[in-house]
Amino acid sequence: MGVKSLQIDAEVPIKVQQGAPLYDVKRQLAVDDIEGYLEMWATRLEQTRLLRKKTGKLQDKTLAVGAMEKRMFSVQRHPSKSDKQRGQGERQPALLGTGNSVRSLLVGKVQNLEIVPGTGDKVMYPYDVCMDGNGTLWVVGRGETAEHVVQYSTDGTAMAGFDLKNSSYYRGIAVDMRTNHILVTDRDQGEVQVFRPDGSLVRTVRHPLGEMTCPHYVTLDGEGNILVSDWRSNYVYVYDESGKILFQFGGLGSGKVSGPAGICTDSSGHILVADSVNERIQIFTRHGRFVRTVRTGFKPEGLAVGPEGQLVVTSWFNNSVTVFPDY
Repeated sequence: MGVKSLQIDAEVPIKVQQGAPLYDVKRQLAVDDIEGYLEMWATRLEQTRLLRKKTGKLQDKTLAVGAMEKRMFSVQRHPSKSDKQRGQGERQPALLGTGNSVRSLLVGKVQNLEIVPGTGDKVMYPYDVCMDGNGTLWVVGRGETAEHVVQYSTDGTAMAGFDLKNSSYYRGIAVDMRTNHILVTDRDQGEVQVFRPDGSLVRTVRHPLGEMTCPHYVTLDGEGNILVSDWRSNYVYVYDESGKILFQFGGLGSGKVSGPAGICTDSSGHILVADSVNERIQIFTRHGRFVRTVRTGFKPEGLAVGPEGQLVVTSWFNNSVTVFPDY
């Protein structure tokens, strides 16, 4: 998401709590589209499973290919103000997909199971995902031979990719829609690496005093500034597009952040930060001044914002995606 999208843990079931259109500031993806992709990828996964069973290359239990492996998506939502006025309950279960069925996601080519182009990797465990201006997905994750950044079409076909050095931590990813540069965090080096789509390095973004030691998630605002959450320092660092530090905000306490994770901006320019330790979302102005708190009741991880002001929050602690119609 030049603004972030949802981060999905590939190892556990995901509970999705209701569904208004999802988007980040730079790219919109409606839930109807997601449902179609889920249906298509579920079919592809089953075809792939049968194919690999016939060739003897698949044990009966698992096929981890970069997203979800045969999992149930239970869709719930927190009520909007209008729902409460109509007396509707706190949560109304529904299913993301068609009918009460299991949904799967497959990223790759069924024909040759090319998960990571140009490598022998048949499996990739995703860390983070974002969407570019053409509607293609960019995923950063760990493969069998290295860490990779891979571009996928919306039908799951691997289009391009490049390798990264293995790191000790999960990485975040974002796309600069204006330049088509790919931004990836590197916690080992305390920096954000900016790449061209072919994998050539444009620049690295570091704090001049070395204060950004554990960059977690990254996003861009409407002006092209780079926003990075740092899990260790409990700060958000804001750089211009050239990598020059503009300001930072955060720290421990009221109106601040502890263990900041997901970060995004909304259409008003507000900066939203997942404060995972305190189970809340902290909202700041574009200049880093505290505005208000959204209590989640769980440890938030990834963030996104909907076109009508929906707040979309993932949590790997309780395996859920929650949509707050009003925040």
